[in-house]
Amino acid sequence: MIELSDHTHVGLRRVLAVMAAISLILSLSLTSIQATSLGYERIDVHTAHAMVNSGQYPNLLVLDVRSAGEFGIGHLEDAASIPFDQLDSRLDELVGQENDEVIVYCRSGFTSQMAAELLVLHGFTKVYDIIGGITAWVEAELPIWTVTHFVSVGPGSSMEIAPLLFQQTDCDSCGQNTTCTPPEFQTVILEQDEHHIVQLTTFEFNGTTFEVTTTTTIIWQFSETSRIMNKTAAFVSTQITSSDFNMLLYGLKYQINHTDYFLSVETGLTPLDSDSYNKSSTMVFFKPVEDSDIVSLEFINLAKPAKLSQIYEDIALVVKKVGKEYEESSDDIHRTLARRYGIIRDDVDSLSKLVKTSLTEYDKTVLESIAIVFDACTLECFAYHLNRCYGWLSEFTIACLWGCALGCMWSLILFPICIWPCVEFCGWFDIGVLIGCILATVIICCFSP
Repeated sequence: MIELSDHTHVGLRRVLAVMAAISLILSLSLTSIQATSLGYERIDVHTAHAMVNSGQYPNLLVLDVRSAGEFGIGHLEDAASIPFDQLDSRLDELVGQENDEVIVYCRSGFTSQMAAELLVLHGFTKVYDIIGGITAWVEAELPIWTVTHFVSVGPGSSMEIAPLLFQQTDCDSCGQNTTCTPPEFQTVILEQDEHHIVQLTTFEFNGTTFEVTTTTTIIWQFSETSRIMNKTAAFVSTQITSSDFNMLLYGLKYQINHTDYFLSVETGLTPLDSDSYNKSSTMVFFKPVEDSDIVSLEFINLAKPAKLSQIYEDIALVVKKVGKEYEESSDDIHRTLARRYGIIRDDVDSLSKLVKTSLTEYDKTVLESIAIVFDACTLECFAYHLNRCYGWLSEFTIACLWGCALGCMWSLILFPICIWPCVEFCGWFDIGVLIGCILATVIICCFSP
């Protein structure tokens, strides 16, 4: 073993220090050369957040180059929206900011690089591209402006609330590996009275003829009228039978026609046994009487067993909590939503009380539940595009869905609004796809030009 003298140790340390210094200089030089060749700088979300909030850049521009619809769902505070495919033709909107700091971002960081290159090409000198885009921003739990959330409700009504950003999904009218041509249905009413209807539906699909019998019965009804509003509610059972399957579904429909707004709550339930339900799906729709382009969406996953009345209580609590956050915002849209959410909270809470007092026999525990609270600009558009997003599926699923649809149409609910819980009931359900379809629908109907 060779031993080094103290003098040698000192010399070695000096050599290593010089080598480290040279490496650092080369590294900085290479970084400088890369930045120079790019003409813009790529920064992480924390650096971008610090720049936005430091106050050192009074003319800082934050530029969102995603689609107008994605921008409407959620964006960085005070960001400007110019979709990338319009950027070249709208550069005149940025005249005078060529020497200001410009932070560019997109959904995941790819398109924003092209946008940064375009800005540099047109003379912008201080361009910064956010690595990972708004996806990385949200993953780092940095704040954004949004009107959509994913809320998970756990034991004791504990909640986790996160932004529900649009995730790209391929929505069209064709399911994978299936025909794009929907079957033709023939329906005959076999029995009908005030509270009961039996329908036989026959259709052909892929060369096979199917017959589905749907028996829909109103179990309970409620009506209340005052000077300013009319409340109605109905609890319905739907028995779907064919040669291959037999299915029982329950549905609760609650509507308020107020002089100032319309509110609808639709819940679908699949029974597990005589004492409980397996799953439930609820949609709460709110629409003010006056014209409004303000939209919001809360997707709620109740990750716990709960009675039907408790589900409505939890929905009301979610709306109350999100509404409180909106109320504390200085943004006009958020404050408008805060007022609306106060109305939704009270009405859904009143439905919970109604179920407890008038539907005791059916106020059973539900093992798994999801709910959507939305304030959509056009109900008809939402219904149409949400339905298109699912496409036509297997023969079994089509039969099941159509059976649900008959019950929906008989109760005068728009077909796709009522049918979407049946998608889950009939064996084709994926929360990720469902969220993608819902958000895609909201973007198409409410935010797209």
